Amino acid sequence: MYNFLKKGLLFIVAVILLSESVYIPEMTYAADAAVIDKSEIKNGIIIVDYNNETTSLVRITKDSSKYIYDLSGEVRVPLQLGNGDYKIEVLENIEGNKYRQVAAETINYNDDNGKTVFLQSNEIVNWNSDMASIKKAKALTQNAVTDTEKVAAIYSYIVKNIKYDYEKAETVQNGYVPAIDDVYTAKEGICYDYAVLFAAMLRSVGIPTKVLMGTSTDVTEYHAWNQVYMKDTKKWITIDTTIDAALKTVNMDKMAKKVSHYSIEKQY
Repeated sequence: MYNFLKKGLLFIVAVILLSESVYIPEMTYAADAAVIDKSEIKNGIIIVDYNNETTSLVRITKDSSKYIYDLSGEVRVPLQLGNGDYKIEVLENIEGNKYRQVAAETINYNDDNGKTVFLQSNEIVNWNSDMASIKKAKALTQNAVTDTEKVAAIYSYIVKNIKYDYEKAETVQNGYVPAIDDVYTAKEGICYDYAVLFAAMLRSVGIPTKVLMGTSTDVTEYHAWNQVYMKDTKKWITIDTTIDAALKTVNMDKMAKKVSHYSIEKQY
């Protein structure tokens, strides 16, 4: 739960706001300096790199949806909005809120099952097999047979061991992105931390998991939670480890939340 959003911050943490008023000149390319790498498109990932000291952004557009990421070195951008055409733009700051487009490409993405991208490491859910948290996920699920058992093991661990950090919720800065192992080691965090840690641990053991952001009827602040695909039932279920950790209860019968209690604004 993000208390700092009450102060007027209405954009998703980790995504820099680029308003409709931002001026972007047409056809001002320096495309040879920017790389849009499609080598992982089968996994729903585009790798963007632009070596420039000037503030730069990646803007992803599909239909009416736009996602904007800070570009400082190489970034792994997810194509998480379903099948179809995505416009990838690299934007370089000129001054103030003015940007120029230095590279652009429209890419068609098609995933037969619609879940592959939610198994990957990306700019928001950034994980690898060497991380302590990911090794823990493997240990927790080593005897699990079904996806339900894997989800239950990791859910139970997070709800029992990660505390809500109220001080962090008041002081977290714009553009914050959870460092998964930092959250795992500290054993505390805000809703964004819970959601990203849960997603990373589940993805690492083969469970498609979304990080969702928006509002909940059960939370007064802007919120982050998860949807998890259960292969056993072939359904996505909504899980909110932040709320359950606050209640200090692990109840598998109540792990799945009512979808009607949540309004999704962003997904990763």
